[in-house]
Amino acid sequence: MHIIFPGMYRAINTDTFSTAESNVGSQIKTLGDLSQYDNCLAVPDGFDINSEFTMENLQAIINSEETPATIKRMCTYSENQPLIDFAEYSSSQFLKIFNRSRSPYSCAQSFHKMNFYAPDTFVGLEDLAHFKNAWIYNIVWASSDDFDVVFHEIDNNSIKTVTLNPGFNHYLYKLPSGGNTLYQGKKCASYAFEWRFVLGYDVCYYICQNIRGQRL
Repeated sequence: MHIIFPGMYRAINTDTFSTAESNVGSQIKTLGDLSQYDNCLAVPDGFDINSEFTMENLQAIINSEETPATIKRMCTYSENQPLIDFAEYSSSQFLKIFNRSRSPYSCAQSFHKMNFYAPDTFVGLEDLAHFKNAWIYNIVWASSDDFDVVFHEIDNNSIKTVTLNPGFNHYLYKLPSGGNTLYQGKKCASYAFEWRFVLGYDVCYYICQNIRGQRL
């Protein structure tokens, strides 16, 4: 029996991704100056990103009669061919690991499009309700040590922030079932790329044995 506390966990056995990371890292270098891909609207005067990640704001979201739209400031690349090509290439590199039958990660069920972060981009606290009871695996490449994962640590009833390291980072989490949820968001002060994979719904024992590391 494995106890699964709500929150984020480090991933183990990440050496499996070393070749893919090397290939993707090389492609990031070929993109050149990442600022050329920043097409975000300007941040409004006086806007405080940190105000989106407070217990007061979380309570307002929970108390809302309707599910509020997630507040975010993100780059788009649907018309940017270099990033479109990179997204396709990088995703295929990681999916090879998840689709390999002898990989400890061979349990992915679906993939979400790559996200590109520029300075002062963020995704406010959101509830991924459509994936309740699923394990989600995140890979983030950060250009600096200023990419924060922010989430509601339910058992301590507090907002927790985990700052990722420069380079590739791997973490995973299980979305609660029933009426519970795991509100989370991200904020970035430089540049980063993010890939998310749904590992599955009935693979807890396998993940706890082979993938899940220490709680963040």
